[in-house]
Amino acid sequence: MGAGSSPATRRSPNVVVVFADQMRASAVGYAGVEGVVTPHLDRLAGRGARFSRATSNTPICSPARASLLTGLHTLSHGVVTNDIQLRTDVTSIAHRLNGAGYRCGYIGKWHLDGSDRGGFTPPGPRRQGFDDHWAVANCNHHYYDAYYYLDDDPEPVWIDGYEPDAQTALAVDYIEARAREDDPFCLFLSWGPPHCPYLEVPRRHFDRYPPDAIRLKPNAPEHADRELIAGYYAHITALDENLGRITDAVERAGIAGDTIIVFTSDHGDMLFSQDRGWKYKPWQESVGVPLVIAWDGHVPAGRHVRAPVSLVDV
Repeated sequence: MGAGSSPATRRSPNVVVVFADQMRASAVGYAGVEGVVTPHLDRLAGRGARFSRATSNTPICSPARASLLTGLHTLSHGVVTNDIQLRTDVTSIAHRLNGAGYRCGYIGKWHLDGSDRGGFTPPGPRRQGFDDHWAVANCNHHYYDAYYYLDDDPEPVWIDGYEPDAQTALAVDYIEARAREDDPFCLFLSWGPPHCPYLEVPRRHFDRYPPDAIRLKPNAPEHADRELIAGYYAHITALDENLGRITDAVERAGIAGDTIIVFTSDHGDMLFSQDRGWKYKPWQESVGVPLVIAWDGHVPAGRHVRAPVSLVDV
């Protein structure tokens, strides 16, 4: 659907879901809590609704991703911890949308195909309905030594440079191609950062956060490693830049009024708060995630939703 399209001429809106890995709710500019620079995400929040009490139902990668895709709680979809394969008899959002005439693609980290983190997920039911386009690695957190499997090819495609940059380029290509067609599309773009390694980040972004200038959250101890926090923030700013590339692509294609854009994360990161790291902890830093939903002309601009909401609800 080209630049002349309008909501009246499209049967259903496109859906673009962009999500980070281990990005906590307070580490965004619009939250006003940590000094993280996220102008594109802030702008998207201004165009739509931001949910300040969004929660990861089970704050660890695979269970949270299964909940996001299926709308089921952990004990229902059965992925109770990492590296468990999501059952093929569940109904995913892609299955639902395929049935409504959508073409569904997935780019980035999957982490729903069992314990072989480097393995190839073959075409078929283990892809959970994302059959239109597939550029996926099951689980890889080496952001300068990254790869993906493309569609039906079991040989990996190696990435030159910072992994989210390449994944975003693939997403932009997909959006531009599908925007020229009549069928609505759904694209999931899943980035690996800001999950550690925190320092595998473009230097120009890291330089924005001098470690000795990092202001700790009040619940973090003074011995917290400010360099790692700086790297975490730098990853988020790098992702924000790539989010801008996604929103620009939607606007260039003339489909902004026809496209729902969602930004979230699978879970958060303690990042030294309560003197703890990682996720799967019962504090807000671990369970709280950013959630923004924008759809020009449909979702009220600048809306702040304080009601509780979870990944199951998305």
